[in-house]
Amino acid sequence: YDTFMAKLRTLSEGKSDGPFTLIINDPLSNSFVGPPPSVAASLALKAEEGNSSAVYSDYKDPRVEIVEYVRSQDQDDILGISDLKTEGYNEQIEATGTDQMQELSDRLTNVHKRGPDHPNIFGKPEVEGDDTKYGEDSVVWKTGSGR
Repeated sequence: YDTFMAKLRTLSEGKSDGPFTLIINDPLSNSFVGPPPSVAASLALKAEEGNSSAVYSDYKDPRVEIVEYVRSQDQDDILGISDLKTEGYNEQIEATGTDQMQELSDRLTNVHKRGPDHPNIFGKPEVEGDDTKYGEDSVVWKTGSGR
């Protein structure tokens, strides 16, 4: 790995012994090979001046060849694409009865009285000297304002 990365670094710095070809085989089409930094900077300036990103899609690097292909069955198997169910997948959900009412946990069914200014005393921050009243003892609760 280290030898390969050192060779790749040498090639990227333009210090190679001659021309080379780098082949990126990307069956998911997630790779990005950008233009050289000087070209990228000029494209960015043109995009900013024209207030449009069309300059990026119009740019074609003559040294880059893009070949699109259909993945092989082996590639689909390795990527798990062959196992994807793309038709009739809702049938299984309907058959499991997920639309039935579920019993809620105690935390959700045991509703506490809450004042409109704060949910409950447990949410009160621990600040020294703070004597703010919460819940039923609060001014908002007693006066009914905020309800």
